[in-house]
Amino acid sequence: MINISKNSIFKMYNCDTCSSQFNYKYNCDRHKLTCNFLHSSIQDNVKELDDRSQNIITQTDMCLLMQDMMRRIDKLEKENRSYKQLYQRKVNVIELLNTPSQLSKMDITFSVWFMKVLVPDVKNKLSVVFEQSLSDGLIDVFTTAISNTELDKLPIRVFDKKNGFYIYNITRDNENSTNTPKWIKINTEKLYSYLRRLTYYFEVAYKDWYNENIELINNNDEMIDKSALYYLKINDIRISDQTRFNRVRQKLHTLTMTEVDNFY
Repeated sequence: MINISKNSIFKMYNCDTCSSQFNYKYNCDRHKLTCNFLHSSIQDNVKELDDRSQNIITQTDMCLLMQDMMRRIDKLEKENRSYKQLYQRKVNVIELLNTPSQLSKMDITFSVWFMKVLVPDVKNKLSVVFEQSLSDGLIDVFTTAISNTELDKLPIRVFDKKNGFYIYNITRDNENSTNTPKWIKINTEKLYSYLRRLTYYFEVAYKDWYNENIELINNNDEMIDKSALYYLKINDIRISDQTRFNRVRQKLHTLTMTEVDNFY
């Protein structure tokens, strides 16, 4: 059907199902595929599929229909993410984390996890630092520890990239004058302080490696150069903490990201 308005001579293409109008036939045809499909009953569609005597839909039509469906799905997913982010900003994460039901799931504080899980594995990641960088070594330590810890018991979490990390740790309760474990929020500088401590243990691991290989190093020019390079990778004062730890922080965001829905 062609509509001609008083002020225009352009063709308008109509959808007979919903009466929508389009300036271009291509857009109208693409719309009709979806519109007709969505407005037809399930029974009608089944009958059409069973009737093999008619050519129901061409490959091109199917492609256009799939494109339209994908656009709809993508729009719904974006809206869903927006609603989730809005919901998480409104939720008081600290209050949720410190409810009895959540606290009862925890059996190790971050400080204990740091010393008993992260630190002992440093020596195993020394070769990663030698071959790549200190940042990669730190990431590997956390990756291994997190993969071996149940999510519900993980003492470090992040729920929104803009709001930073939460850790489960012993905290001073001034009101009751007691030290009790609970969830607290930490800023980037506090996180970096823990990364600096872990870096110290990499220095210790390097010294142990150096002492174990001292004879070989003293008698081999290539090993002398390597040992100097290895130490520089661990303790390069030319690199700032911001540069050194930024990759680690970003990876930790991915490794410890938790949905608020998991509380329920």
